[in-house]
Amino acid sequence: MASRADDPSLGWRAISAQFAVLREERAAAEKAAAMREAERQAFRAWSAHISRTVITAAHEVLSRRVAQLQETTGLPLEVGMRVSESIQGVAYGTEYVHVQLPPCRVDLYATWMDDCPPHIHFALTTWLSHRHPRMVSFPGCELLGNADGGCLLRATDPARYGELTSVESLAYRALEMLVRACRAHQAAQAILASGVRIALSRAPYAGQA
Repeated sequence: MASRADDPSLGWRAISAQFAVLREERAAAEKAAAMREAERQAFRAWSAHISRTVITAAHEVLSRRVAQLQETTGLPLEVGMRVSESIQGVAYGTEYVHVQLPPCRVDLYATWMDDCPPHIHFALTTWLSHRHPRMVSFPGCELLGNADGGCLLRATDPARYGELTSVESLAYRALEMLVRACRAHQAAQAILASGVRIALSRAPYAGQA
């Protein structure tokens, strides 16, 4: 007489039960993965929206301040902005506003990834020549959501790390960075010109032994 262990119907029922458990586990895993993806998409959309909001606000502040500076100084300052609608994957530098006074330019640009909040950075570019620009990036702030659906700006540069900041402060830093860079470039050009004049003054005249 066959034992229960040798009964094929019992074995098939056990296998069916295991596959039923597997089906439930797969369904739960797929549901969890779908929820994580939905959260990622929501975070990407929020990151893009809040970055665009801050960059647009910075553009408004800079436009107003630059207009005042143009009126009082007559300098050819320029402000511009670029905004991208892409929110897929990692977004790097897709939202930015710039202010420039040739040969120097400062950009405020936004970056974000799935595992960290959006950040605003500064990029200072100086054209030593038309073909050889020099660019240095500096930390600005991170954007954190608040209870009102807006965001807080928390400084990430070493001097102010962790302190709350504002769009007005970001605009001020951009203009401060620009004027310092322009003055430094102007001073360097004056030193180079002075060196050339000294070298020429010491050079022998044509035909002189």
